[in-house]
Amino acid sequence: MHTIHEDANDGTRLDVTVTFITQRTITRNGVTVRRLIVTDQSGTQFPLVCAPNSRPIRDLKTGDIHLLAGLLWSQDTSSPTWTENDCPDCDRPLRQGQSVDTIDPVVVDVASQLSISGAFGIVDRKTRVTRADVDSHTLKDPVSTERNQTPQRAVSIPDYVCESCDTEFASSELSGDTASG
Repeated sequence: MHTIHEDANDGTRLDVTVTFITQRTITRNGVTVRRLIVTDQSGTQFPLVCAPNSRPIRDLKTGDIHLLAGLLWSQDTSSPTWTENDCPDCDRPLRQGQSVDTIDPVVVDVASQLSISGAFGIVDRKTRVTRADVDSHTLKDPVSTERNQTPQRAVSIPDYVCESCDTEFASSELSGDTASG
C-alpha cells in the first residue's frame, strides 16, 4: 500500500498519523535521545528519532495513536554520497549535505548506533504531537484543515559537509565539479 512518506524528499516536513509500537532510550555524550518504532495507517513500520530539543511525548503505550504534524523526514544516513573535493579547512573528504545536518549531531550517532538504515522520521522542536482519543480514535486536537497537508520543504540543507571538522559549504564556495556519482 502506498504511503505519503515513501515519496518524501530529505528535509520534507510531513503530517502522519502513527500507531506507537515500542521505544528505546539512548544516552550519547550526556544527551538523551529516544528511538520510537511506529506504523502508519497503511501498516508500514518505520523508526522515529526524537531529537534532544523535541517536546516530550509522555506516557507512550503500545497501540496509542498519534498525529505527528511537521515530522522532519530524513533519507538514509548510513551511506552518504561522498564528493571528489576535499574540505578547504582540513583537507578531508566532503559529502553531500542531508537534513540531519540541520539538527543535533547526536541524532545521526543514535541512528548509526541502532543501525537504522533507510529513511526515518525526526521528531524535533517543530514537530507537534497530538494523541488520538482512546475511545473514538479521533484526534483530541487535530491539525486543522487550514494546514497544508502536502509535504513541504522544511529545512535548508547545506550543499556539502565535512564530517571531520563539522564545516558546511555552499556549492559556490567550492571550485570544480564536486559530484562523484
